[in-house]
Amino acid sequence: MSGAHTLGRCHLTRSGFDGPWTRNPLRFDNTYFKNLISLQWKPRQWDGPMQFEDVETGELMMLPTDMCLVTDPKFRVFVENYAKDEALFFKDFAESFHKLLTLGVPVANPVSQSDKDQLNLAYLEAAMHGSLSVVQKLAKVCDVHCIERSSGRTALHKAAFWGHIQVIEFLVNECKLDVNAVDFNRDTALHDAVRFGHKTVVEALLKAGTNTSIKNREGQCVLEVARKYNQAEMIPLLEKK
Repeated sequence: MSGAHTLGRCHLTRSGFDGPWTRNPLRFDNTYFKNLISLQWKPRQWDGPMQFEDVETGELMMLPTDMCLVTDPKFRVFVENYAKDEALFFKDFAESFHKLLTLGVPVANPVSQSDKDQLNLAYLEAAMHGSLSVVQKLAKVCDVHCIERSSGRTALHKAAFWGHIQVIEFLVNECKLDVNAVDFNRDTALHDAVRFGHKTVVEALLKAGTNTSIKNREGQCVLEVARKYNQAEMIPLLEKK
């Protein structure tokens, strides 16, 4: 199943890891295995979690779990086979994925969740999807200030990431969420809104008094984030602050 890493990339704001496994992350092929075998890898020197980068360019990445596939001799046999034979990889992947969908993934030691925990999770998910009516309903029975355990993100972060202005206004004006709350990457909701160019959300968070000088783990305030991600429309708004 790790062969699916030939698609997509890691996003710093989602997992803490950063970078693509291949140079064509929209094509499903066996490049992931080819890269594991043919490229040299070294630990990346940065302030994030342990990951690897290719020695030649530093533009590609592998997770520690990816590297296990080449350092463990029993796993490596499969990596070498799939690197040589794309059709074999497709065949085995299809069979495994079909089995996964059919049988599901059993949880060995399920973690019990209280009713309150389930309500909080549903509330955070509704904020992420921009489901205002659901957020309003759940806000009456959950902890509106709850955070996602894996990331430290609030409902405000979730809504700002995707640009859901109506949810943002409700969370700020009615639920009184802390606009300066930071997640585990020390990003505020404004960092997310600026990064993805959600102008109306940026304006609402600025109006609500977000501190624009807060720096994230990369040492960037929101103005620096706007410049890094070429969000030209955001820069004049932020420079006023």
